[in-house]
Amino acid sequence: MIENRDIETLIKQYDFEDAFFYCDPPYSQGCGYEVTTTKDFDHERLRELLGNIKGRFLLSYDDSPKIRELYKGFEMIEVERLNGINNRSEIENRKKMFKELLIANYPIKELHERRSN
Repeated sequence: MIENRDIETLIKQYDFEDAFFYCDPPYSQGCGYEVTTTKDFDHERLRELLGNIKGRFLLSYDDSPKIRELYKGFEMIEVERLNGINNRSEIENRKKMFKELLIANYPIKELHERRSN
């Protein structure tokens, strides 16, 4: 199920031991275009909520010092992807790689390493 509601209401409604949450919040620094960052988004509130859930979460974020510090102690995997807004053939020469973090409250590093090999 995909929903777009207040994070606290959503997590409280669906959190149980076998629950899985995939979260894709606005990035703390954006990734080259304004629509990806929201100055009003409370990154600390999301961290507090996810730090206390009964289920599991996987979170995708920009790779920034703020996010690394905020989620210190959780599993993190560094990944790179093409910046989607610049991923059109007519602007081929402007393609840039964008660094992201996948963050989880369960072991993901070993799964990622096995898949990469």
